[in-house]
Amino acid sequence: MSDRDDRYKAMLFEHPERIPVNCYMLPATWIKYREALDEIVARHPGLFGEPPPERDYDAVGGTYVEGEHVDAWGCVWENIHTGMEAMVKKHPVPTREAVHTLRAPVEDIGFPHGFMYLRLGDLRGFEELMLDFGEEPPELQQLLDTVLAYNLRQAEIRLRSLAEPG
Repeated sequence: MSDRDDRYKAMLFEHPERIPVNCYMLPATWIKYREALDEIVARHPGLFGEPPPERDYDAVGGTYVEGEHVDAWGCVWENIHTGMEAMVKKHPVPTREAVHTLRAPVEDIGFPHGFMYLRLGDLRGFEELMLDFGEEPPELQQLLDTVLAYNLRQAEIRLRSLAEPG
């Protein structure tokens, strides 16, 4: 059974041959363990995929680089150690009033890890989002609609790319 068939069966709860999962290592892990980690990854292609022919263990990009980063939504990320995860330190929608001015990115940057829930938290901040969930103000639905419209656009792009040969 192909990986694609297995994933489809999993989505329909039709007992796939294997659970479609994969594992990801933070760049800091590759920086520290290098070839030793490659040996483990090579033994488990079902979890890690096929290893690249060559690997630059020190190649780090995006928010994995130490410093401050601003994403397409306006979230300000801070990373205090290259290779580790960054955290959102400044949320672009700190108040409910700010929801009214939020616009989804024009550029198509794909899906973040965590999809809807984590994106909402990145935009509002954890405490404000929890208050929104508890109080259910109209701005919550507006925020959901904005993120959903963007996510649906990304899903359509992804589905088109899967349908294309090659």
